[in-house]
Formats: sequence, C-alpha cells, structure tokens
Amino acid sequence: MISVLDQQPYLFDTTVSNNLKLGNLHATDAQLWQVLEQVNLKDLVEQLPEKLDTPMTEAGKRFSGGEKQRFALARILLQDTPIVILDEPTVGLDPITELAVLQTILRRCKIKH
Repeated sequence: MISVLDQQPYLFDTTVSNNLKLGNLHATDAQLWQVLEQVNLKDLVEQLPEKLDTPMTEAGKRFSGGEKQRFALARILLQDTPIVILDEPTVGLDPITELAVLQTILRRCKIKH
C-alpha cells in the first residue's frame, strides 16, 4: 500500500475524528491525540468546541492551508504504510512548525527501516 500527501489535501465534511480515521478506521482516541501531537495540532484541536467531534465543515474551510496539510499528514501517519509519497509536506507552514513536522516525518521513516 502507498500513501500520498499532495499540496492540496482534501478534508471531508465530517468530524476531526472521522477525517483522521480515514487513515485507520480502528484508531483509538488516544492514537488520534498522539498523532495530532506529532503534527503540532493537538493544542488547536483541544481548543475546538467539540474537540475530536468538531465538524471540519466542507473541505475543511475552518482551517488554514498549513493546518489542512498537517491533518492530512496525521491521516497518513495513522495508515502506517511502507511507502509514503510527500509532495511539499510543509507548504504553508511557519519555520518552527515546518521543522517539527519534518522531524516527525524523518523519525517515522527511520522507524520503518
């Protein structure tokens, strides 16, 4: 199986939890929180009115481009596929968040080897 993250990831008009679980239907809430922390979205989701159960709205319009990119990356990390294709995974991110996301990606790739 192959996972792909392109420059304009799509978020579905469902909850944060359901969007993430597209990567792994059996993921627990603990796993969702863990992957959100890995992509620096945990604090953001904790501030949402219904946290993991907050609707993302159509195409994730409530989130910035960088946030959408990180939600899509979280979904891919939950898939745990052997091959991941990333097309500019840090587009739209500030330098600090970019570094953290790249470290997460590299750490996950290292674990797979």
